[in-house]
Amino acid sequence: PQSAKPDAPRIAMRARSMRKTFGGGGDDSGVISVRGARGIGQRTSSDASDAAPPATPAAEEGQEPRNPTALLGAHSFCNHGKSGENQDSYVASSSSSGSKVLLGVFDGHGENGKCVSQFACDQIAKSLFGHEDLHTNPAVALEAAFLQAHALIERTQDFDARHSGTTAVAVYLYRNRLYVANVGDSRAVLGCLHGAGSGRGEALRAVELSSDQRPDREDERSRILAQGGSIHPSCVPMRQAFGGAARLVHVGPDRDW
Repeated sequence: PQSAKPDAPRIAMRARSMRKTFGGGGDDSGVISVRGARGIGQRTSSDASDAAPPATPAAEEGQEPRNPTALLGAHSFCNHGKSGENQDSYVASSSSSGSKVLLGVFDGHGENGKCVSQFACDQIAKSLFGHEDLHTNPAVALEAAFLQAHALIERTQDFDARHSGTTAVAVYLYRNRLYVANVGDSRAVLGCLHGAGSGRGEALRAVELSSDQRPDREDERSRILAQGGSIHPSCVPMRQAFGGAARLVHVGPDRDW
C-alpha cells in the first residue's frame, strides 16, 4: 500500500511484492454505472451490497484533521469492437458522512475471470472494513486485505483459478490521506486542481498513485525470475505453408509464467 495526502500525493509506504495478479494465468466490453453512497460490482449479494466503511471508534475521533466530505461516483463505458463477457468488477463505497471512501477496480481474465474479480472485490472490501487496524493503521489493513483475498482465491472451491485471475487496484480515503494498493496493471490516477479558486478554467493535472506491476518493470522482472518463473509472450501454434510442421509463434506482450 502507498499513503498520500490528497493535495500532494507522495509514496510513503510500499507493500512487499505479491504475484502479478490474483489467481492464475481478456479483454472485455460492457457498461457499468453507479452513483451513490455504496455499490460493489455488477451484482448484488448479501455481503457486497451492505459493505461500507465502519464508524470510527470514539477513541480515535479527533486524533487527526478530517478531510472534506467526499462525493462518490463510478462510471464505465464499453470498448467498442470487442466481444465476450465483461469480466471487470468494482467497488465504490463510502461512509454515511463521506469521511471514509473505498474505490477499487478489478480486471478479470481467463475462463473464470469474472468469478475471480468479483470474489476479490467482495473479499477485499469485507476484510478491510473488518480489520482491527483499519482506524489506527489503514496501510496495514489494506495490505492484509489484499493478501487475504489472494489466499482465499487459492483455496476456494467455488471456481478454478489456476488459469484465471484478476488485477486489483484499490484506494482508501481516511481523514486527510489516501492509501493505495495494487497488483497487476490496473492503475489509480488522481486529478488535481491547485489553488483556492472554483476550478473553472484551471488545468486538471493527472497524478499517478500506483505503479503498474508488469514483467517489463525491472524490479518485477527480477522478482519473477528469482522465484523460478519465466517471462515471454504467449505462444500460438502455427502451421507452415505446404504441409510443413507446426511451430510456436510468440504473440502479444511479455507475460510471466
